[in-house]
Amino acid sequence: MICFKLSRVWKRGCSKKAPIMWALFAVTALLACTIDGQGGWGDGPLLVEVMGDEYQWYVTYAGADGELHTSDDIVDTTDVHVPVGVDVQLKLRSKDFVYLLALPDLKVKQIAVPDLEFDLDFQFDVIGTYKLAGNQLCGFRHESLMGTVFVQSKDQFKSWLHGRSGKSN
Repeated sequence: MICFKLSRVWKRGCSKKAPIMWALFAVTALLACTIDGQGGWGDGPLLVEVMGDEYQWYVTYAGADGELHTSDDIVDTTDVHVPVGVDVQLKLRSKDFVYLLALPDLKVKQIAVPDLEFDLDFQFDVIGTYKLAGNQLCGFRHESLMGTVFVQSKDQFKSWLHGRSGKSN
């Protein structure tokens, strides 16, 4: 496969200039592709981590303690669920490759690079389903990186979240 790992030697068919181009792209994406949301979820934004790993998105929601990487986190794959009118702070990471995540309806894109974390702040104001586009930046389309953002009422989101955590309302 022509895909590459950031810290590995380029495999067959790749230009030696490509790592410099991707690094410039990452810096440009970091500086140019952020937005601020308005509103709130409790005392702060809803924390969601999206991790790219082996051509798949792993979506982690902060549990009742409001912090990521604790025992009460809720993990899902590919699709993202958020409440309408609430600030969302998405922490974008990668375990293996350079990925791109885009929310075309919000005109927002962000890059995920191994060993780095990038924040993507947004808010949806209308309930509905929206496209989540992903790419592994190797030149091939990976359908497993294409997903959906489900924007729900606050009550529907809480119900969905509690259902995923095994808790009842």
